[in-house]
Amino acid sequence: MSFSCECGNPIPKVALDYAIEGKLIRCTKCGISLKLEFKNAAPFMPTSTITDAREHLHKNLKKGFPCPVCNLFCKMYKRRFHAEMGLFLIRLVKFFRETSDWVHTRTINPGTAKSSSDGSYLTLWGLIERRPLATGTKSAGLYKPTEEGEKLVDGLISVPDHAFVFNKKALGFSEEQVTIHEILGTKFNYDELMSCS
Repeated sequence: MSFSCECGNPIPKVALDYAIEGKLIRCTKCGISLKLEFKNAAPFMPTSTITDAREHLHKNLKKGFPCPVCNLFCKMYKRRFHAEMGLFLIRLVKFFRETSDWVHTRTINPGTAKSSSDGSYLTLWGLIERRPLATGTKSAGLYKPTEEGEKLVDGLISVPDHAFVFNKKALGFSEEQVTIHEILGTKFNYDELMSCS
């Protein structure tokens, strides 16, 4: 990322590295004094562009920082496919096969205060689908499995162990693959879950 004076003269990197917020830096070409504005350790000049901000955002997503444009905290999270998500998917598939209809999260996890657990994150892997909200209706919390979701439950495929998530979207996945048995681990018994009604 580079910064320039209004005259087009580039500001030396060394000046930016040691600059203090609010301190004036004099342009070596035209002599104008420039006041640096910092957005969370990233110097942004009045001449900085949205492209500069995007570059800074993508370089710093792993460690997290406030966006230089809107100040929203931005961080890429590593979300693991854990046993409760596997349980949610198995229950969803079983209910869907019985009804061939959208299933509400309260049906999947009855009697619990937290009806969905982390099941809704399975949309990141493309294993479940959320019912689109129709105008004037309450359809939140309704899901159905995708073909891939059913294949995972049936033990026919494996999926990435982790998703790398930013802004509710998967930016990528781990190379390590897991099966439904590995996802459930020792916490849940696959055969018991599949046999009980």
